[in-house]
Amino acid sequence: MHESADTLRQRIIQLEQAAQAARLEAMQTVARILTMKSAELSGVPATRQGTADAAVLQARYLGLQGKIQDLQTKIDWLHAQEHEHKHS
Repeated sequence: MHESADTLRQRIIQLEQAAQAARLEAMQTVARILTMKSAELSGVPATRQGTADAAVLQARYLGLQGKIQDLQTKIDWLHAQEHEHKHS
């Protein structure tokens, strides 16, 4: 019974670390997107490569958002399992 609680806690920690890494990458990605958009607004013409890079970054950002949501759902579920385990 004690191992199960420890296993749940360890899995929560692993998922929280993965979610934090994904959040950090998402913030870095959106910063790059904003930098590119800022350059465009300041009059620097976008190249085909720049436009393609922006599209790739936006797709990556959306993928990271999905990953973060999935990880948070799993973390919430494990927290519920941990709570149930403690109070059963």
